[in-house]
Amino acid sequence: MWLCVTNLCVAVLIWLAMGLKALAGVPDGWILALFALPSSVFEALTHPWTIITYMFAQADILQLLFNMLWLIWFGRMLSDTDSNSATLTLYAGGGLTGGICYLIAGAAMGGGSFLMGSSASILSLMVYTTLRQPDREVPLLLIGNVRLKWIAIVTIVITLLGATGIPAHCAHIGGILFPFLLLAWRRLARSFRTREPRRHAPRAFRSGTPLMRHTTPGETPEQTLDRLLDKVRISGFDSLTRKEKDLLDEISSKLD
Repeated sequence: MWLCVTNLCVAVLIWLAMGLKALAGVPDGWILALFALPSSVFEALTHPWTIITYMFAQADILQLLFNMLWLIWFGRMLSDTDSNSATLTLYAGGGLTGGICYLIAGAAMGGGSFLMGSSASILSLMVYTTLRQPDREVPLLLIGNVRLKWIAIVTIVITLLGATGIPAHCAHIGGILFPFLLLAWRRLARSFRTREPRRHAPRAFRSGTPLMRHTTPGETPEQTLDRLLDKVRISGFDSLTRKEKDLLDEISSKLD
């Protein structure tokens, strides 16, 4: 919720600056310098904080409304499979990746524009949640139950079609790519951990402990975790039995 509150507070500040310009002619260029990410790499280097602040700045009330609804909606669904910090990781990671892609595109196109909005961050959260629960059914008004993967595909298409300019497209693409990079990094890190030689088995995974008695015979805890995560990815978190949910939580905490 504090992500929503931060976006709302920044949006109100931007609207006040725009209102003062319209009513009294007070310059509002300072608001861009404070929050917006410039497409010029040189300007971005002189305002390095903007690669973070831009993802909390919404200049349009409809943009703020839809982005916050998407943030709350997908954040709650993600809480079924991941920790509470996952939302912040995906929001910040998607925003940073989107900002970097925006700067690269801006350098190629010659600069001259500014970026504000949390679309890259929201796309990152949506794509990751969909990758974790692609077949989860979501009830939609007047339509009925729709699988999450179709909602994500339609949202991505609409977002890309609605973007103005190549740098903005690249920012959105950066947000979409971040979840794939994050999952690839986690899988790579997990493979390295399983290959490390261990002189002694971890205490939580020794034969005879409650954890080992609940895993499938012949499986290591890492293999059991992969099997359960694959089941969640294919059929959704709700497809797990209560025993499997408890086992998933226990193995995840031990591996951490």
